[in-house]
Amino acid sequence: MTLKRVLIGLVVLVVAVIVAGYAILSQMDMDRLRGIIEAEAKTATGRDLKIAGPIDLNISLTPSISVQDVSFANTKWGSEPNMVTLKEFDVEVAILPLLSGEIEVKRLVFIEPKILLEVNRKGRGNWVLAKPKGQAAETAPEPSEPAADSEPGELVFPTIGEFTIQGGSVIFKNRQTKERYNLALDQVNATTDGATTAMTLSLTGSYNGSPIEMQADIGSIANLASGQSSSLKTNIKAGGADLKVDGTLANKAAGPEFDLLINVAGKSLADLSDLAGTPVPPLGPYSLKADLVGKGQTYKVSDMALTMGQSDLSGDAEVSLAGERPAVTAALASKLFDMKDFSAEAEQKKKKKKAKKEEPAQKPGEESKFVFTKDPLPLDGLSAADANVKVNVAEARLADKMKVNDIEVVVDLQNGHLKVSPLSAVFAEGKIDGGVDVNSAVKKPEVAVDIVASGINYGKLLKEMDIEKNVAGKINVDVALAGRGKSMRQIASTLSGNTSIVTQNGTINNRVIKILAVGLDNVMGPLLAGENNVQLHCFVSKFKINKGQANSKAFLLDSEVLTVIGSGKVNLKKETLDLHFDTATTEASLSSLAIPFDVTGTLKQPKVKADALGAASSAAKAVSGLADDDSLLGQIAKTADETLSGGEQQAASGEGLCQQALTGKKPKTNKKSKKKTESGDKASGTDALKEVEDNLKKSLGFD
Repeated sequence: MTLKRVLIGLVVLVVAVIVAGYAILSQMDMDRLRGIIEAEAKTATGRDLKIAGPIDLNISLTPSISVQDVSFANTKWGSEPNMVTLKEFDVEVAILPLLSGEIEVKRLVFIEPKILLEVNRKGRGNWVLAKPKGQAAETAPEPSEPAADSEPGELVFPTIGEFTIQGGSVIFKNRQTKERYNLALDQVNATTDGATTAMTLSLTGSYNGSPIEMQADIGSIANLASGQSSSLKTNIKAGGADLKVDGTLANKAAGPEFDLLINVAGKSLADLSDLAGTPVPPLGPYSLKADLVGKGQTYKVSDMALTMGQSDLSGDAEVSLAGERPAVTAALASKLFDMKDFSAEAEQKKKKKKAKKEEPAQKPGEESKFVFTKDPLPLDGLSAADANVKVNVAEARLADKMKVNDIEVVVDLQNGHLKVSPLSAVFAEGKIDGGVDVNSAVKKPEVAVDIVASGINYGKLLKEMDIEKNVAGKINVDVALAGRGKSMRQIASTLSGNTSIVTQNGTINNRVIKILAVGLDNVMGPLLAGENNVQLHCFVSKFKINKGQANSKAFLLDSEVLTVIGSGKVNLKKETLDLHFDTATTEASLSSLAIPFDVTGTLKQPKVKADALGAASSAAKAVSGLADDDSLLGQIAKTADETLSGGEQQAASGEGLCQQALTGKKPKTNKKSKKKTESGDKASGTDALKEVEDNLKKSLGFD
C-alpha cells in the first residue's frame, strides 16, 4: 500500500468521524444531557449541581459549548446554600489537534463566578466532600512502573489561547479565627499563542476592598509544567505599594527553583492593612530591592537594600532547610537605624489610651508582689533554628537625640545555645563591650551577661537630650552576672556575680542627685532642694551577688554639699530590701536634716523611713542651734547629742571616702558609722529621745 493511499484513507476516516460526531451531537437532547451531568456530579460529590439556564452547543472544527446559571451546593453547615455559582461558562476547543494528542482550548470564559470557601468551628472546610452513600472506601492503587518507551513525568498540558473572567469573586470565612477575606475580580484576561509561547496576563480587582492591578508576562507554561525554566515579569499595584518581579522560575522534582529580582516601594505600611487583614502601623515611606534565589532546600537573599523612612539596611542572607533544623546565616549593615522609623508613636499612644479606658479594674490581690515574674521565658524557641547573624550599624537613634554609634553584634545560635559576642558600640563618647550567653540546651537553662561601659559622658548626653545643660562627668558601668532557670524569678534567685557603677569628678546639680537617689527624696527632700550646680566628688555603687543574695560592697554619693553612705543587702529570691544609709551635709543650715534612714520592704514596694536614733541626734542638733550652750535648751540638746553619738563630731572627706569606695571598702567618715542597734541600744535611744521630749515640754511650759 502506497503512502498516498494511507493518507487518503486517514483523511476519509477523520471526515467520517467528524460527520458522525456532528450528526450525533446535533441530535442530542440538551435537557437529557443536563440530567446526565447533574446525576454524575451528585454521584461523584454527594452534592447537587444545578444547570438552570440553557446549554448551547456549536458544532464545528472548533466546537464550543455555553452553559448558563450553574450552581454547586454548599455543605449542610455552610452559611449560604451554594458553594459555587456561575452566571455563564463558555469553552471552545479545537478538534484536529486532538488527533495528535494535543489539547488546544481556543477560548475559556467565566462570567460572574462566585466561590465561597469557609471553615467551621471544628476546622473542617466546605470544600471537603462527603463520600456518597454506599460507596466503599477507595484503596490507593499500587504505583506502576512507567513504560520503557515513555518519558517519566511527561504531561500533556492544554494550550489555552484566551482565558477570561468577568466580575468574579472568592470569599473565605473562618469561624474559628473570625477571619474573612474577599477577592473581587473585575476583569482577568490571559492570552497566549501556544503552549510553548509566553502568556500575557492582566488583572483588575480588589482584595478586602483594597484595589489590585496586575500586568504580567509569563514564559512557556509547558516549560514550567515539564520542569524547565520559564521567565516571569510582573508589575503589581496593591495597598499603595508598587511591586515588580523579574526573573525565572522552574518546577523541578526536588522542589521549585527561582531567581527573581524583587523591587517593592510604598508610602506607608498602613495602606497594606486591608490586604493583611489586620491593622498595620503607619510606617514609611519604604522600599525593598533584593535578588531572591531558591534552589532545592536553600534560599538566598542577596544585594538587599531596605529603606524605612530615613533608616536603611543592606546585606545578604541565606536559609537552608536541608538539616535537622532550619539554618540562617546573614551579614547585615546599616548606615542609619532610627527607632522612630519603626515605631508609630502617635498610634501607640491612642491604643494605650483606649486600652486603659477599656481595661477592667484590677481585683484585689490580682497583681503579683514580685518584680521578677515566674512566667516561663520562650527559651524553647532557641531550638527551632540555627543561626549566625552579623550586624553592623554606623548610627542608631534609640530615642529623641539619643544616639549609639559603631554598633557591632554577632549572634550565633547552635542547637539551642545562643551567644551574642561581640556586642560593642560607642555611646556618648564612651565604649560599650560585652556579650550575652544563653544555653537552653541543658536541663536548667544557663544565662550569663557580661557588659562593660567605660567613659560614658553623661554630661554631653543630658545636654544633647535637652535635660541638663550645666552638667559634666563620665560614668563607668561593669556588670558580670550569671544565673540559671526558665523564668526571670528562677534566674534572679540563682544570680551570682558583680555590679559596679562609678563616676568621679563631675559637675552636677540637685536634680541629678535626685535621679541618683531616686525614691529617697521623701526623707532627703530638704537636702535636695535648689538647682545650684555642685561638684560631685564621686558616686560609687558596688554589689557582690552570690546565689541571689546581693550584698553592698560600697555605696557612696559624695558631693561638696551632700554625702550619702549606704550598706546592706538585697535578697533577689524573696525580693526583700535591707539597706541603711547615713547622710551628711556641709550646709550648716541643713545639718539637722541630714538624718540616716533605712530602706526595707520589697523591690516592688520599697519602704523608706528615718532611723530613730539618727532622727533624735538631728533633733538635738537642731535644738542646740536655737539655744546658747549655757541655756536650758542648749544643755538638753548637748546631753541628747552626747548620749546618741558618743560626743563624736561629724566630718567627711570627699577624696578619702571616694578612695575607700573605689577600692571596694565600705566608706567610713571620721565619725564611726552608726550600725543598726540591738534592742538595748534602741531602748536607750528611745529613752534619750523621750527625755529630750520631756525636757523640751517642761522648758516651754507644756508640762
